[in-house]
Amino acid sequence: MALQQTGEYVSVDCGGRVVQLDKVFYDALTKRGLSVMVMGMEDGTNTQVYTRHKGKQISISRLVLGLKDDASHALHRNGNKLDCRRKNLRRYQGGTVIGTGKNFSWSSTFKHWETEIEVDGRQYHGKTADTAQEAAKEVIRLAHKLYKKRIISRACLQDFLARKKRLARS
Repeated sequence: MALQQTGEYVSVDCGGRVVQLDKVFYDALTKRGLSVMVMGMEDGTNTQVYTRHKGKQISISRLVLGLKDDASHALHRNGNKLDCRRKNLRRYQGGTVIGTGKNFSWSSTFKHWETEIEVDGRQYHGKTADTAQEAAKEVIRLAHKLYKKRIISRACLQDFLARKKRLARS
């Protein structure tokens, strides 16, 4: 595990994936004899940064925020789950978490874009679209529809739209 320090942050190489942590947190973690591990796909989907303690898998982002109850979630402000610095994490209280995926994909079978949003593990499908731009607009329309049906909260909707805006800029 390669380690690179930059000021108050530490970059840990976990099998080719670089995890960013606060130096103080990383020092406390290693003092306890715990290590940082990454699980998930290479393209970043279903990625989780975790450690093992007493045989249990514990999310690093939850540890950084000090979350103990199941009702609280750790959201990554920049959408990068490998960035577990305290300034990038935000506590989200509530039962609704929207998946961080692209939310639309090309169907080579039907020759159109399909849209969906995953909320708490359940998928909600939107209308199909002819172009990627139309699909992106449909995803936003679907998020507003889920908010109106009270499936997601206002804070969750605003978080989702902000994340989409950041992804569009990059």
